[in-house]
Amino acid sequence: MGGRGVSSEKTIRQQRTFDGKTFYQGIGNVDAYRVENLKKGDVIMYNYGYTSKVKSVEPTPSGKSYRITTISSKNKEEHTKTYRTGTLLGISSNEARNEKEVRINALRNKLKNR
Repeated sequence: MGGRGVSSEKTIRQQRTFDGKTFYQGIGNVDAYRVENLKKGDVIMYNYGYTSKVKSVEPTPSGKSYRITTISSKNKEEHTKTYRTGTLLGISSNEARNEKEVRINALRNKLKNR
């Protein structure tokens, strides 16, 4: 367990903030991270709800882009794609769900206390 000044990776991941939103066909607006802020284990969303789990994030030699290796959730195939620095990628994660649930619970509590 953590005391003062001690943080675990789980605590750090919960403090990470989204960099914006992006729109996907068949889904709508989704919370997103810039490519350079992706971490191993994040789940990237694509149009119509397809997802892939991030296996690795590596900068290219020029530093202008990142090479992302993912594992498809549908057929478990490994894919490598290059994204320019600053590209927003939608994330399907507990972080997004937790933020939404916190807002909903806060509204419910406000309505209860009326």
